[in-house]
Formats: sequence, structure tokens, C-alpha cells
Amino acid sequence: MKRITLITIVAALVAMGSLSAQNWKVIPVPEVSGKWSLWSIAFAAPGDGWMTGRDMTDIKHKKGLMFHYKGGKWEKADLPQVSDDWILNHIRFNSPVNGWAVGYDIANKKGLALHYQNGNWTVTQMPEIETKEWTLLNVHFINDSEGWAVGGNTDGKAAVVLHYKDGKWNAEGDKEMLKKHIFRAVYASNQGDVWFGGQDEGSLYGYMAGNRPWNTYEIHNTGNIWNAVKQPFGLKNAYRTDYFFFTPYDGWCTGNMTVNLDMGKGSIGHWDGKEWKPADLPDVSKKWYIDALWFSSPSNGWAVGDNMSKDKGLLLKFDNGKWSMLEKKQLPEIENDWYLNDVVYDSQSGWWTIGQNTSNDKGFILNIAP
Repeated sequence: MKRITLITIVAALVAMGSLSAQNWKVIPVPEVSGKWSLWSIAFAAPGDGWMTGRDMTDIKHKKGLMFHYKGGKWEKADLPQVSDDWILNHIRFNSPVNGWAVGYDIANKKGLALHYQNGNWTVTQMPEIETKEWTLLNVHFINDSEGWAVGGNTDGKAAVVLHYKDGKWNAEGDKEMLKKHIFRAVYASNQGDVWFGGQDEGSLYGYMAGNRPWNTYEIHNTGNIWNAVKQPFGLKNAYRTDYFFFTPYDGWCTGNMTVNLDMGKGSIGHWDGKEWKPADLPDVSKKWYIDALWFSSPSNGWAVGDNMSKDKGLLLKFDNGKWSMLEKKQLPEIENDWYLNDVVYDSQSGWWTIGQNTSNDKGFILNIAP
């Protein structure tokens, strides 16, 4: 009897070891000529995924790029003609037949929203925005008919909040509350619980010296009551980059704090329904950032970003209440400098993360089995 028990335990340990030994693998994508990048990934249903990015072959005339995962492989998706110069920053799906992608119509200096419906992507009408040269960075929908998109002026002069309802986009938010800010993330757990997060100063692309983002700026909309959220030490100096909520009382956020040219630090916070609390994170390196996170359950998730001190992407795993960093031998084999932009979980095909190889200016996809 003891021998059977011992064999059973050993077998279980071996099985656990084989699971923990699973590594992220590079997945082939269709050939894209020239320079291109991947920024956002979402799954509409098990086995049905989408990615957005940018085709930068002609630097003066960039265009949005999108891939669709169906039948176990990624294929390039057909997109409408927007303008001579445009990009896609973020994508979100509520169902296999209804999704949104947002970005920047550079040629016309305004935000862009594409709607997926009846098997096709179409360009939607944008409302008039007082601020000039504004972009959309993130989108989240409560259901097929209501959602939010956020961004801001590219010089950091005003945040932009758009609300989609009754078939059209409208600008919302108090002008004074949106002044001198940029929103990089939005999440709506329901109609009366919406989060908008970003930074309270600094330009859209400024991460260094006097042009960098300064501190967290966050608004919590509860039943059309807009309140700026007080940040605890450890989170208040980090511009917000992403959200994930299980319920209005259980959620997560990511952010980054730029100290100087040589130092930076990512942050993760947990929301308990009353306040944000900074998570205990491993000591990664001198300069590192977190850009996105996702969970498959309350006890299992991943956060991804850029370990700039090591010229490699950053993968943090959340397992039963603890965040840990992958060891060097567990990282995927990618040549030279690379980083990660987004992560998502699909119950059929497992975890996916996307990023950029700066040595050849091309995007890449990583996958690990569920």
C-alpha cells in the first residue's frame, strides 16, 4: 500500500514538473513585407483570435495591420481603406460577430474606430473633439451595443473619452478633469463601473527626461459620477497601462514609473472594491516596464512588458497569489533586442503574447499550451 502511494506521488510530481517545464514558443505568422509591429491581441471565442498592429514599410504612409486566428493558424485580415496614413493600437471583442479596433488616423489628425460586424470591418464616424491631433489608445465594451474608447492629444494637452451607445460615439467627461492628461487604458465591468487610467502630465510618446509622463491619473465612473482616484504609494508615480477586472470588487492594473534615462520600474496593483494596493513584485532589473496583464482565473495570470536592462521581453507569472519572473532558460529563443506589448488567454489554444523584435523591426507571436 505504501509503495502504491509512493508511485502515485512520484507520478504526480513528474506530471507537475512536465507542466511547469512548458515554455513559450514562437508561432509563425504570414509574411509581411518590410517593417511591421504587433500591439494588441484579443479572442472573440475559443479558437477565434485577432491581433492589431502597424505596417511601417513606408514610414511616411503607415497603415493598420490585422491578423485573424481561425482553424489553428493566423492569417492576414482584410481592412477598409482609411486614409493615406493610419495605425491601429488596440482591439477588443465581445462575441465572434462583434468587435472593435481603435487607433489614429494620422493623415486627418484624429482618432479612428473600426467596427467588426457581419464578417466585415467598417470605419465608424467620430464625434467632433475640441482638442487637435488626438488618438485612441484603448477600447472596452460592456456588451455589443455599449462601450468606451480612450486616448488623448498627442502633446498631452487633453485626454479623450468616447462613449458608444445607441449606435454612435459621443465625447464625454468634464473638460477640467480631462485637461492636461492622457488615458492609455479603459475597462468597464458594467454600466455603472468604468475605469479610465493614464497619466496626469507629459506627452504621449515622451518617456524620458523632461518630456516623460508624470504620475498616475485615473478616473472611476460609478453611475455617471466621475471621481479622480487617490493612488497609494508605489502606484501614484506610475502612468497606468492596463486593467483586468473579475468583478467591480476584484481587479488588477499595470503601470510604469520612469525615474530617469537609466532607471524605470513597472508596477501592478490590486483593487479590492475600496482601494488600490501595490502588488509585491520580484526585483527584475534596473530598468523595466509592464504594459499588459490577463488572467485565466483568480489564481492564474501573466503580465508582460520590456526588461530594457537585459534587452529582452518581460514575462511575470501570477500563481496562487504570488508574482514571479521567468528564468532566463525559460524565455523564448528570440534574437537580439525584443519586448512584449500584450497578453491574452484562450481556453482552447492557451496563452498568447505579442511583441516586437527591434533588430529586424518585425512583430512576433508567442504561445504556451493551456
